[in-house]
Amino acid sequence: GKIKEARFKKVATVVKYLVPEGYPENPVKNEKILVEEEKIKNCGGKIFYASVYLKDGSIYTTKSRAIAVMGSGDSIDVAERVAEQSTHYIKGRLEHRRDIGKRELIEKRIRHMEELKSRKI
Repeated sequence: GKIKEARFKKVATVVKYLVPEGYPENPVKNEKILVEEEKIKNCGGKIFYASVYLKDGSIYTTKSRAIAVMGSGDSIDVAERVAEQSTHYIKGRLEHRRDIGKRELIEKRIRHMEELKSRKI
């Protein structure tokens, strides 16, 4: 059969993971998470459940990454703001890196890659 050509939207995206408090060394587990999916959707975010489980109609943490939120937009800055805003609608004993998708971190990563490329192997 024919292989379909992949089509990608021309938008910037940022994904932020929410992890249990103490992750990765000593994460809390079996903690209830409240997710306001409609508010995340309304602010333009998307949610992806990762390492969680459902019990009696509620969502609970395991020891690993619990939830990913994705923001998209015309620029990384816009996408980061949507992703960060989405995290405000997820409650529980969770943490996330607020610097993911921020200009300072991206520029730091670019400088690091340029440094690696300039080294002679």
